[in-house]
Amino acid sequence: WTTAPGRMLAQGLRYRLGETGRFESVRRDRGVRLPYTAEGVVQAIELDERPRLTARLALHVSIRRFADGTVIHEESFDQTQPARGANPADGVLALRDLYSDILDGLVERLIKTVETDLDATSAP
Repeated sequence: WTTAPGRMLAQGLRYRLGETGRFESVRRDRGVRLPYTAEGVVQAIELDERPRLTARLALHVSIRRFADGTVIHEESFDQTQPARGANPADGVLALRDLYSDILDGLVERLIKTVETDLDATSAP
């Protein structure tokens, strides 16, 4: 890998959330107090060759309201996908596809959670 798995997860989430245009700021800077923080842990990245080349990606992501530290959303993923071929490069492509599919679906759920929380906490 050219990037550590945790950093890859952070970059992917940051990029996808930023691309939605629904947030004023999506950044990594820990010195800035933003209303929400995303935390993630890559638990497993595996290529298993038997009986057929299969990729596995397991991760856990949570969203925390910064003001009071409340976790408002948590999700864990543990998914596998067979590679299209037997070459290790095919396994890497399967991992890439898993990663993209998981993050793409996760971003919409995170946005809905944050918007719902904002509505609930800003209501009179």
